[in-house]
Amino acid sequence: METLMTSRNAPAQTVSAVSGIGVTTRQSAAVLAIAFGLLIAVGIGFVQAHALHEGTHDTRHAFGLPCH
Repeated sequence: METLMTSRNAPAQTVSAVSGIGVTTRQSAAVLAIAFGLLIAVGIGFVQAHALHEGTHDTRHAFGLPCH
C-alpha cells in the first residue's frame, strides 16, 4: 500500500500575468484591497458633507430603511 501525504501549507496558486511574470492570488488580492481603500479614503476626503449626507440618505431609502 502506498500512503499519500498531504501538506497543510500548500503554496499559493499563481495567476499568469500578461507580461509573463507570475503573481500570486494573495498579492493580487492585496493590491486590489489597497487600491479600493485608497479610492474610498480619497473619495471621502474630498466629498462635500451635503453630498455625502444625500448619498447615504438615498441609499437608506433604496434599501427601504427609515431615516427620519
